[in-house]
Amino acid sequence: MQPLEKRKKSFEEFELTLSKKAAVEEARRFPQGNRKEDQAQCPLGTDIAAVMRILREGDVTAAYKKLKEENDFPLICARVCPEPAILEKDDAFSSTPIRVRGIERFIAEQGREKQFFQRSLKPTGQRVAIVGSGPAGLSAASQLARRNYQVTIFEALASPGGKLRYFLPSFRLSKSVLDMEIQDVRLLGVDIRCHCGIGRSITLEDLFAQGFAAVLLAVGLGGAVPTLASGTHFGGVYHAEEFLFQVNSLTSEGFAKKSAVKLGEEVVVIGSDDKAADCARMCVRFGKKVSLVFAQTEEDFLAHSKGLQYAKEEGVQLRPLAQLKEITAREKQWVKSIRCSQMDFADPQGDGHWQILPVPDADFEMAADTVILTAPRGPNRFLRQLLPELRYTDEGTVWVDEGAGMSSERRIFAAGDIVTGTESIMDAFVSGKKAAQKIDQYLTQIKDQHVKTTQSPRYSR
Repeated sequence: MQPLEKRKKSFEEFELTLSKKAAVEEARRFPQGNRKEDQAQCPLGTDIAAVMRILREGDVTAAYKKLKEENDFPLICARVCPEPAILEKDDAFSSTPIRVRGIERFIAEQGREKQFFQRSLKPTGQRVAIVGSGPAGLSAASQLARRNYQVTIFEALASPGGKLRYFLPSFRLSKSVLDMEIQDVRLLGVDIRCHCGIGRSITLEDLFAQGFAAVLLAVGLGGAVPTLASGTHFGGVYHAEEFLFQVNSLTSEGFAKKSAVKLGEEVVVIGSDDKAADCARMCVRFGKKVSLVFAQTEEDFLAHSKGLQYAKEEGVQLRPLAQLKEITAREKQWVKSIRCSQMDFADPQGDGHWQILPVPDADFEMAADTVILTAPRGPNRFLRQLLPELRYTDEGTVWVDEGAGMSSERRIFAAGDIVTGTESIMDAFVSGKKAAQKIDQYLTQIKDQHVKTTQSPRYSR
C-alpha cells in the first residue's frame, strides 16, 4: 500500500500488488475443505480453492487460466469485490485474514502478461445488441462473444465502462486497468459504439430492422432518490453521482484548472455507503477539510469497512449518529452550513425494541461551503418513458421472466441494476453473465427451429 502521506495526495491506486512470494504464501494458508459448503464462494462461480491449489505450486499461468474460466474481468474484480479477505477457517486462533482479493490481483496481473490475445469470433449469423457498457453489459458481451455471437454494444457516453469509469474513483480502479479489460472484450470481436444513445440516435425498432436477433438492456438505474432535507437546491450542493461523474470525466490537473465542480474549503459528505466514502476520500485529495455525516453508528456504516477505515486514516472526520435536517445558505444562495438532528438509541415503547431516533432539543449546526449528498439511486425513468410497453415491477425495475430471462417483450432481455435494483458491481457482473446464458438458450432454440426472427422491423410480444 502507498504510504499514507503520499496516498492522501495521489489519484493513483493506493493498494499495490502482492509479490509472488507473498501471494503464494497467502495461497498456502487458504483452507482446502472437501465439502463445497466449507469452501469460500464466489458469486461468479470461480472455484477459488482450485485457483489457490494451483498457485501454491507456483504456476501463475495455470492459475490465471482457472480464474478466467468463470471470471471475465479478474483485474476489475480484484479491486472492487466487497470481500477482500476471509478468516483462516482452519485455525481458530488466527486473526490474520487471508488476502483473497490481493491474491486474485497478483494472478490477474502476472498471468495476463503471459497470455496472447487474438480475435476468436466465429460468426454464427446471429447478432446481439447490448444497450449499455457498464459491468452488466460488458459481462454479457464477453460471454456471448465466447459463444461466437456477433455482439455490438451501444453506449450513450463518450467512453465505455459505465459506473466503472464514471462513478469509481481512479484510486480504487485505475482507468488504464479498466481500458485493458475492455480491450480484451474488443479482441473477442465485440463492436463498441459510443455516443449512441438508444431513443436518441437509434431505436430498438432500428436495431431489429438491422438484423439483431436479440437486444439486452443494461442501462443502469436512474438518478438519486430525493432527500427530505430542505435547501438541497443551493449552490455548492451536489449529488454523489454528479460529483464523481464530473471528477472522473477530467484528469486531476484538469479538475484543478476547470470549475466543473466548485469545491469550498469545508466539505461535508452526507451518507453511509461506498459512494460517501469515495466522495470524502476524493475531496481529501484536493486538499479540503472533509467531514462525513451519517445517521448510523460507525459499526453500522453501510460501506465496505475498509473504505471507512481508509477514510479515517486519510483525515476524514466522522460524525456518526447525525441526520441531515436542513441546508442553510448565504445571501447569494451558496451553502453556508448544515443543521442536523442528534441521533441516539431509544426504547420508546419500553419493550426492548431499541431504535435510533432523534434526541429532543439536540439539533446542532456544522459549517460547510460544499455539501455532497449520497442516496440510493431510483428507477430509470427515462427507460420507462422510452419503453412504456415493457412490464415493470412495483419497485420500478424491469420485470424479467426468471426462467427465460426475457422481459415482457419478445427478444428484449434485461440485466444489471435495472433488474436487480441494487448498485453492486459484482451483482451486475453476475446478472450480465446470467442474461448471456439466457440469450444463448433462446437464440439456440430459435436457430434449431429455423425460425426467422429478423423479418419484422417491429418487435412484438
